[in-house]
Amino acid sequence: TGRRPTRDRGIEPRKHSQTGPLPPLPSIFLPRPRLLARLRRALEVPLTLVVAPAGYGKTVLLTSWLGEVSRTPHPPAIAWLTVEPAHRDLAVFLEALGDALEAHFPHAAREVRALLAEQAEEAAAGRLLQEIIGSPFPLLLVLDDVHSLGKSEVLGWLNRLLRRAPLDLHLVLASRKIPALPHLSHLRAAGRTVEITQDDLRFTVEEVRRLFKEVFHSPLTKRLARRLEERTEGWAIALQLAYQASRRYGPQQAETFLSAFSGTVRQLYDYLTSVVLEGLPEDRRAFLRRTSILQRLEPSLCDAILDRDDSLAVLSDLEQAGLFTFPEDPARTVYRYHSLFREFLRRRLVEVEGTEAVRSLHRRAAAWLLEQGEDERAIAHLLDAGDFEAAAELIHPRRERFFLTSRHLLEDWLARFPPAFVEDHPWLLLSRAHLASIRGDITQARKDFRRAIPLLRAYDDRRGLYTTYRALAGIAISMGDFAEAEALYGKSLEYADDASQRAVALGQQARCLYMRGGPVEEAIELLGRAVSLAEASDHLLRLAELLSLKGQMLSSMGELQGALAAWHAAIDLVEKHGARHRQINTLSNMAYTYYLLGDLDTADALARRAQEWARTFDIPLSYAYARNIEGVIHLARGEWEAARRCLEEGLSIQRRLHARYEVPVSPNWLGALARREGRLQEALRIGE
Repeated sequence: TGRRPTRDRGIEPRKHSQTGPLPPLPSIFLPRPRLLARLRRALEVPLTLVVAPAGYGKTVLLTSWLGEVSRTPHPPAIAWLTVEPAHRDLAVFLEALGDALEAHFPHAAREVRALLAEQAEEAAAGRLLQEIIGSPFPLLLVLDDVHSLGKSEVLGWLNRLLRRAPLDLHLVLASRKIPALPHLSHLRAAGRTVEITQDDLRFTVEEVRRLFKEVFHSPLTKRLARRLEERTEGWAIALQLAYQASRRYGPQQAETFLSAFSGTVRQLYDYLTSVVLEGLPEDRRAFLRRTSILQRLEPSLCDAILDRDDSLAVLSDLEQAGLFTFPEDPARTVYRYHSLFREFLRRRLVEVEGTEAVRSLHRRAAAWLLEQGEDERAIAHLLDAGDFEAAAELIHPRRERFFLTSRHLLEDWLARFPPAFVEDHPWLLLSRAHLASIRGDITQARKDFRRAIPLLRAYDDRRGLYTTYRALAGIAISMGDFAEAEALYGKSLEYADDASQRAVALGQQARCLYMRGGPVEEAIELLGRAVSLAEASDHLLRLAELLSLKGQMLSSMGELQGALAAWHAAIDLVEKHGARHRQINTLSNMAYTYYLLGDLDTADALARRAQEWARTFDIPLSYAYARNIEGVIHLARGEWEAARRCLEEGLSIQRRLHARYEVPVSPNWLGALARREGRLQEALRIGE
C-alpha cells in the first residue's frame, strides 16, 4: 500500500552510523557556505540530486555536508554507497547496499545476503525495500556515482523506493547525468526535490580567490582570479590541477602560466583521458574528437562534417551523460563543449587521426557554412585547414564590410596567414595596412601601402591603386604634410573610375591646397567642382564627405554659420544611410563651432555623441578629438578638473597614436587652463 508500518519511537539510530564507508574529506578543502545552505533543505524532501560532470566536487561537497549533519543534535542515520559499474547487476547492488546499511539494519542485511545466496533476487529486493521504508528512525541514504548504473534495472528498484518513500527517508543521488527515474517528474512538480547542478557547483571568482588564498596559500589578484575562472569555467578539478602544475614555476612565471591555463596541460590532459574518455565506445570518442573543431555544435553542421544524420540525438546523450556538453539555448538546438575539454579534444584529434584528417573536417565545415551564407565562420575554418588561397579569395570582395562589422576578426585572420603569403597578395597587404593605420602604427601602414602599389599595378587593379593613394594621402595629412597629401590625391585621381571617386580626390586636393596656404579662391573652386561631381553621381555619402570638408574650410575662414549649415546637411545625408561612423569628426567640428558661438549646451551634447560613436566604432583618434572639445567646453564653464581630465586623456591618445598634426591642439588648451588657474610659468612652458 505504500503506508509505513507503525514504528516504535523509542528506537534510536545506532551511534557512529556514517557507514558505507564515507569517503574521507580531503585534508584541505574549501567550505562553500552557499551550497551547504542549499543542502540543508535536503532533510525536508525525499530526493536530492547533485548532477555535474566529473571533477566538479560533488563528492567533496556531500562529504563536508554530512559532517555538518552528523554534528546536529539529532542526526539521522547515514549510509553511503559509491556505485560502481558492477552494481548494474541488481544482485550485486543489493548486496553492496545491504553492506552499507548493515550498521542500521543488521538482521535485514544478513537476510538479504542469504536470499541472494539462494538466488532469490526478487525476494531480496523486496526485503531490503521494506526494511528501508519501515525504518523506525530517520534515514539519509547517499548514492554516489549513480551514472555508473547506466539504464539497469537497479533504477527501477530506486524508483519503487522513491514512490513509497516515507517522510523520514531522504535519498541523495550524485551523478554525472540525471538518472532515468520516472517518479522524478512527480517529485519536481510537487516541489519535493533539491537539485544542485554544474552551474551551482561552478566556483565563482570570489571562491577562486578564497581557494588559492585559504587552501593553496597562493593568493591571486582579482584580475587573475577572473581570468582563471573564465578559462576553467569554475571547474574544481581544473583549478586544483592548475595550481599543482603552477607550483614548479616562480611567482611571475606561475602567474603567466595560470593566465594561459589550457586543456593540454599534462595533468589535466591525463585526467580527461583516464577519467572522462575511458570506457566510452569508440563511436562516441570519435564524435567528440571530430566535432571539437567547432565552437558552436549545431546538429546540422555536425551531420555535414561527419556524414551522419543523428547528431542532435548524440549531443543530447552527451549532455545527459555529463560529458562537458552544454546547451547554448533553452530549446537545446545548439551546444558547446567546455572550453578546456574542447582544447583537450582538439589535441586528441591530431594525435589519433592526424593533421590531414583535421584539415578535411575544416574544409567540410567551411563548405557547409558558405552554403548557409556564414562567410566569417567559413573563412576561419579555411584558415584552420591551411587553404590560404581560398580564404584570401573570400576576404577580398568582403573586406570593406569586415572593416565595419568584424575588424578584430579580420586582424586575427591576417595574423594567421603566413607573412610571405600576405606580401604576395595586395588586398591582404591593404587590409593589414588599414588596420595598422587604425592602431596608430603609421610606419607599418605606410610600408604596407607602398609595398602593395607594384602588385596592384601588375594586376592592373585601378580600384586598389585609387584606394592605396588615398590612404597614403590620409597618412600624410595626419603627419601635417599637406603638400605630399595633395600630390598623392592627384595620383589617386588618375585611377578614379567614376564621378564619385573623382569628387573625393578633388575635394581632398582642395582641402590640402587650402591647408598648406595656397590660393583660397583656387581651393574653393576645386571644392565646388567636387560637389558638382558628387551631386551628379547621386552618391550621397561622397556628397556628405565634401559638405563636411566645405564646413571645415568655411569655419577656418570665420564663416561659422555657413560652416554649420554645410555640416547639418552632411549629417542629414549620412543619417539616411545609417553610416554613423562617418559623422564623428563632423559632430566634433560642429561642437567646437557652437562653443565659439557661445551655445555650450548644444556643443556639449554634440561632443558627447561624437565620443560615444567613436567608442562604438573603435576610432581612438576621433575619440581624442571629441574629448578635447569636451575639455574646452568645461574650460569655458570654469570646470577646471573636468577640463584637465578630458584634455590629458586626449593628449595621451594622440601621443600613443603618433598623431603629430593633432598633438599640438591638446597642450594648447592645457596651457590655456594653466593660465586661467594662475599657473603662468607652467602655461608658458606648455605653450613653448
